Amino acid sequence: MSPSTWLRRAPLLLGLVLAAAIALIAALRELTCASCSGGRLPLGVIGATFYTCALIAAAVFGLRRLIAFLLFAAFGVHLGLVTLMVTRGPVCATCLLAAAASLVVVALALREKPDLVEPAIAIAPWMAAAVFLLPIHPAVRGIEVPSTPGASVLIAIYSRDGCAYCDQLRDEVLPEALKGIGDKVEVRWLPAPPMTPTPSILVSRGPGSRLIEGLPPADFLRREVVRLIEAAP
Repeated sequence: MSPSTWLRRAPLLLGLVLAAAIALIAALRELTCASCSGGRLPLGVIGATFYTCALIAAAVFGLRRLIAFLLFAAFGVHLGLVTLMVTRGPVCATCLLAAAASLVVVALALREKPDLVEPAIAIAPWMAAAVFLLPIHPAVRGIEVPSTPGASVLIAIYSRDGCAYCDQLRDEVLPEALKGIGDKVEVRWLPAPPMTPTPSILVSRGPGSRLIEGLPPADFLRREVVRLIEAAP
């Protein structure tokens, strides 16, 4: 491969290196951080794998149309995730950096192939919309938990020391969610069992119980609590 070819490809390849590095950081957090691990979709691992493969493919073959289309789709996914964070919370700095790196990659790809602007505009919004269908936020399951009829709603929160999302739940989300209804709710903080994502929140009153894995927005948690308060004992 001639030096001029490498020089032409270098900006995009450097952008892909940046995107792969940030995705790798997110993947390591998913594998080592109790707040980020658990049964949800491993976006960091998927992103690190994708950008590494895209880097290799672009280095070997150059920016082919298929590679460009996949990069546009990846940017759409990042755009959808950022929209979820803004509208539902919580905000993740690593995810914002990954989205910025993806934007840089797309800009460099379009700089190299300006004729692909229309496909980029067509692909990215649809992928952003598709993100809202993924099982990533928040993870909620209905489960059966015995409880005394007529008892107040019990919120059992499973947490660990050093869990930043648990601190945010205690200091910000929970006070906002229980404003005006705190006298109808009993809150218990419990140590999380091994392999349990934190925070995990069990909201129960009789058989109508809900398990929320991860940090929910305050309005989402409040709706779940009010639903059980208003349910027949």
